[in-house]
Amino acid sequence: MKKIALATIALAISFGSFAQKQQHKGQHDKSEKEVQNEKKHDKGDMDRHEMAEKLNLSDAQKAQMKAQNVQFKKQMDELKASNLTEDQKKARRKEIMAARHEQMQSILTPEQKEIAKTERKEQSVKARKEKHEEGKGKDKMKEELGLSDQQANKLKAINESFRDNVKAIRSNESLTQEQKKTQMEALQQKHKEEIRSLLTTEQKQKMDDRMKNHLNRKAVK
Repeated sequence: MKKIALATIALAISFGSFAQKQQHKGQHDKSEKEVQNEKKHDKGDMDRHEMAEKLNLSDAQKAQMKAQNVQFKKQMDELKASNLTEDQKKARRKEIMAARHEQMQSILTPEQKEIAKTERKEQSVKARKEKHEEGKGKDKMKEELGLSDQQANKLKAINESFRDNVKAIRSNESLTQEQKKTQMEALQQKHKEEIRSLLTTEQKQKMDDRMKNHLNRKAVK
C-alpha cells in the first residue's frame, strides 16, 4: 500500500505541475523521507512532466488534478505544523496518501491508469539504480577525500538540509520563476560553502581535482 501511495503522489504531483505549466510551473512539498526516495531535482521533474504528457489529460482532468494538488499540499503543511507525535504523524500521512490514491484513481480513465502504471514501474527501476549509484558515489567520495566519520555525518546532514530547502523553494507558489531561480542560486552557493567549511586544505584540493576530472569526462562524452 505504501509503494502504491508514494507512486500515486509522484504521479499526482506531476499532474499538478503539468496543469499549471500554462500559467507557471508549480511544485509540491514532501516529508524528508519522501524527498530522500524521490529522484533528484530537474531530471525527476522532467520525467514526471513527460509522464503527464503521455497520459493526454483533458482540461477537466488537469483542473481536478491541480485542485487536488493544492489540497494535498495544504494537508501536508498542516500535518508538519501539528503537535502530533512522530507515530501519529506517520499514521496521518498514510491516511492522506491513501485518500490521495483514491482521488487520483477516480479521475483517470482505465487506459490512463495502465499507462501511468507502466510509467511508474519504469521510473521506480530507474530511481533504484540511481540511488544505488549515488550510494557508491558517496562512499567513493569519502574514500578519495579521506573524510572522517564525523565529516561524513556532517556532510550527510548538510545535503539533507539542502534537499529540504530546495523542495521548500519549489513548492512556494507565492514566488515567481525568476525569484525561485535567484533563491536556488543563493542556496547552491551556500551549500557549496558549507561543504568546503568541513574540509581541510588538502581535502579541498582533492575535491577540486575530482570535480575537474568529472567535468573533463563529461566534456569527452
